[in-house]
Amino acid sequence: MKLRDLAEIQIGYQHRDSARPASAVTMGTHRIIQIKDLDLEGRFKLEVLDRGGIVPYVWPNGLFRVTPLGDARRYQVDQGSLLFLSRGQRAIAVAIPDPLQETIAAYYFYILRPDKTRILPEYLAWFINQPSAQVYLESNQRGSHIKMVPKPALEQLEVVLPSLTTQRSIV
Repeated sequence: MKLRDLAEIQIGYQHRDSARPASAVTMGTHRIIQIKDLDLEGRFKLEVLDRGGIVPYVWPNGLFRVTPLGDARRYQVDQGSLLFLSRGQRAIAVAIPDPLQETIAAYYFYILRPDKTRILPEYLAWFINQPSAQVYLESNQRGSHIKMVPKPALEQLEVVLPSLTTQRSIV
């Protein structure tokens, strides 16, 4: 099944204002997830696994704050969403297992909102990070300096869709 049939896909927010550390709570209405907030190497792996999360993981402590222009709801990231890092060397997916308040994702992410009646967010992240999906994504990257997976290529990704029970077992 094509990914576009299983999840809504939205590009993240491109902010032009300066970001402030999260401790400056008066300096922005929303927290923003950036590449630096991903734990790709499993630095916090034991703590993440103890809390029921999976690696790679978004580490929500210390997120910068911004005040988005326009309707920020389209860039909202919350429990059950996935972030797909579309730019750079690693085209990976990260499930968001924790509830987040007033949190958006930066423009180099695609925000995936899966149909949870058909596919588990954690399974979808696992599937995208598997070698077969990575080969497809790598072959569809564009750009000479900074590689990027275009949204139409991500939408066309063929996803193997076992039953929800099997998905839970895999996760």
